[in-house]
Amino acid sequence: MGIYLDNAATTRLSPAVQAAMAPYLDERFGNASSRHPLGISSAEAIEKAREEILGALGQGTETVVFTAGGTEANNLAVLGLARARKRFGRHVIIGSTEHPAVRDAAYALTDEGFQIDEVRMARGQGLDLDHLSALLREDTVLVAQMAVNNEFGSVYPVHEVGQLVRSRAPKARFHVDAVQAVGKVPITFTATGAHSLALSGHKIHGPKGSGALMLEAGTRPKPLFFGGSQEYGIRSGTENVAGIVGLGRAVVDAVSAQPQATARMGELRTRLAEELPRVIQGACVLEAEGGA
Repeated sequence: MGIYLDNAATTRLSPAVQAAMAPYLDERFGNASSRHPLGISSAEAIEKAREEILGALGQGTETVVFTAGGTEANNLAVLGLARARKRFGRHVIIGSTEHPAVRDAAYALTDEGFQIDEVRMARGQGLDLDHLSALLREDTVLVAQMAVNNEFGSVYPVHEVGQLVRSRAPKARFHVDAVQAVGKVPITFTATGAHSLALSGHKIHGPKGSGALMLEAGTRPKPLFFGGSQEYGIRSGTENVAGIVGLGRAVVDAVSAQPQATARMGELRTRLAEELPRVIQGACVLEAEGGA
């Protein structure tokens, strides 16, 4: 099959996550909203996963709302928080390199009268925080900035962004797409300064179709789905118990292994930088000899 080099797109399910999920794909199949033993067992599993994520990334006062993946979590934050805050204004700011799950959701709000601005990049310096500061205004209700870019691996100063938003636009809510950050860089909900933070399972050896939106206490987006009271009434729909269990275990494992994983990736990056010129030079020599 060759060497797989696309973990930023998706990762293989880890054996530990697979084992944690297995009972909820078989004998523990109950609906978590049911009040019989099978249902109660499922509800308890969901709460355990919620506690695992809070223990790994939060301070215990946040809310974790489970979703069907990172895209839904980002959509829920962008659309839900902007709509919830529209009485204060209709100005939204996003990073210029956001994932389409954030970007497209933000621009969809223009049909509802929202204005979207993008924070530009400073040449050779990453995010232009001075530009962000200039964009923030009294009617700004949402700022969205990813923690780690999904294409380039750029790490953004979300803590500084959070400080700016809270000091210069106190009515705004700050959302962080942390889908590519968990397990790769040190990150906690508090350290980002965010009001909401999106997670995805399949980027960290968890199951596809699993995600979560962490919310600061008191932060409540308008729901996108209706028809049930699941997930505090913010995300209706019968919960994917196996996926949630897998996500909880994947987050715990990714956070605990992050220092070692970061060190290993640094070593591999150094080795690649050292070896690649030699490989290219050798290929050029072979091509020249073959053409002579």
